[in-house]
Amino acid sequence: LSGNMFIVNRYRIQLQPHTTVPVGQPHTIVAAVMDGDERISIDANVSARVTTPDGIQVLYNLTDDGSGGDANAGDGFFSATIPVETDGAYPVELRLFWQDIGYEITSLSSFQAQDFPQLVVLEAMDDSEIINPGARTKIATIEVTVAGIQFPISPNELTAAVITNRGAEGEVELAPKGVIAGGKAREFDVYYTPADESRATITVRLETTYGGNAFMETTDPVVVSSILPRPTAVPPTPAPTPEPVATTVPHPTPTPPPPDTRPQTAALIVAAALAIIVIGSLIYWMSRPTPFGYIYTEEGQLAASFRDLRRAAGANIFSRSVVTGEELGVPDLEGVVFEFRGRGEIAITNSAESEHDVRLNNQPVTEATQVFDNSLIGTLGRLYVFRTSRQEEAESEDDGEA
Repeated sequence: LSGNMFIVNRYRIQLQPHTTVPVGQPHTIVAAVMDGDERISIDANVSARVTTPDGIQVLYNLTDDGSGGDANAGDGFFSATIPVETDGAYPVELRLFWQDIGYEITSLSSFQAQDFPQLVVLEAMDDSEIINPGARTKIATIEVTVAGIQFPISPNELTAAVITNRGAEGEVELAPKGVIAGGKAREFDVYYTPADESRATITVRLETTYGGNAFMETTDPVVVSSILPRPTAVPPTPAPTPEPVATTVPHPTPTPPPPDTRPQTAALIVAAALAIIVIGSLIYWMSRPTPFGYIYTEEGQLAASFRDLRRAAGANIFSRSVVTGEELGVPDLEGVVFEFRGRGEIAITNSAESEHDVRLNNQPVTEATQVFDNSLIGTLGRLYVFRTSRQEEAESEDDGEA
C-alpha cells in the first residue's frame, strides 16, 4: 500500500500591483499577506531581496508597525522605503517566515523604474534685484527634461503658485517658448507682475500622467522682491563756529562746591538700560511672524486654523512664530512643528520624540522643509492639505474667475 501526501499552505505573500516608478525618488514597496483572497494581519516576519538593474542585491526588512514607510500598523500591509537610482527592472524576492518554527513562504515579483519628467529652473532672477510694483518682469525660464533630454508638455499641465509676505499675491504668467505641434513646448518663460511692494516666493508645478500613473513635480522656489529702496536722509550742514572774541575776565568769586549727584546719575543710567532692554524685547516680539493658513483633511474638511488658534499666553510671548501639532488639536499631527519665518515662508519638521514618519508632497520630512500653498502632509496613513487661505474663499475666487 502506498500513497502521496501534498501539504498546501493557505498563506501567500504578494507584492502589491503598481505602475512604473520614477528614478531618483524614494519608492515604498508594499507586500500583503493573503489567506486565499483575503488580506490578513499576521504575527510573522517579511523581508524583500531587491536586485537592481546593475545586479546588486539588497535585503530589506518590511514592517507592519506604522514606521519606516508603513502607513498603518496592523493592516496586513508590510512596507519599506528604498532608493531607486537606476532605470530598468527590479526583481523582488519576498519571504514570509516565522523565527520560532523555522518555516517560510517565498514569492517572486518585480517592479519597473524609469526616468520621469523634471522641471529645471534656468536664468532665475537674483533676489537682490528689485521689481517695480505693477511691472511685468521675466524672473526665470523653466525647462522640462526626461533623463537630461528636453521633453515637450502642454501648457495646461503647469500651474504657478506665489506666496507674499504682505499684500496681494500679484500675477504669474507662464509663456511657452518654441511651440511645436499640439501647442506643446519644452521651455517656458516665467513672468511676474507684483501688485504692490512685497517679497514673493514663486514655484511652478507639473501635474501630468506619465509611466501609467499620475505624477507631480515642483520646481525649486524663486524669490523676488518689489520693495523699493527708501531715500537716505541727508544731515543738515552744521553752522560755522564763530571766531572767539577777546574779553576781560574778572577775578572769579569763589563758589561753594556743587552737591554730589552721582547716586542720582547711576539710578538714571540703570533705569535707561532697563527701558532699552524692555523696548528691544518688545520690538523683537512684534517682529516675529504671526501664524497664518489652514489645515484641511483630504475630504476637504477644515481641521485647524492657524490664524484663529487660541494659545497660552506664554506660547504667544516666547514662541509666537512656532506652532506644534499638539496645539492644533489634530492627533495625527502630533510631533509635527510648524515654523513661520519671515517673507511669508513656512517650514515643517518632525520632532525627534515623534514615533511616526511625516511626508510632505510624498517626500519624507527628515529636516526643516519649506511648505507652500496646497502642500500635502501625510502622517499615520492620513493626508492633510495646507492652504494659505480658507477653502471657501479660494472656491469663491475660482468661481469669480470662471
